[in-house]
Amino acid sequence: MFDYDDEYVDVEEEESENWNSIRSKEVTDADGFTTEYTLYECNCSDEWREEYDYPKYICMFGDRDLYPPDVMNADWSGETEAEADEWFDNYHGYEEDFEQGTAQSKGLGR
Repeated sequence: MFDYDDEYVDVEEEESENWNSIRSKEVTDADGFTTEYTLYECNCSDEWREEYDYPKYICMFGDRDLYPPDVMNADWSGETEAEADEWFDNYHGYEEDFEQGTAQSKGLGR
């Protein structure tokens, strides 16, 4: 039998509270549909981030209600606002694959 603690901690909810959504945009997913791409900033202290090896910024691919901020599944992570902005601004999902007609040959799309 498991020994459950009296106090339940929702790890996913706790992790989400560590992040502030900076901005989000629509991008093309691997199936050719539109989904969200969101840039988050960690609101924890630098000491805490260093102790737990958390990045300052992460980007998450997928609808925010289905894919909350999660360091282990982040599409990208970095430490400076400049590199976060550059990555986010230049990310377009699978749009280029569909524009060039290469999505099918890569096993992407319908």
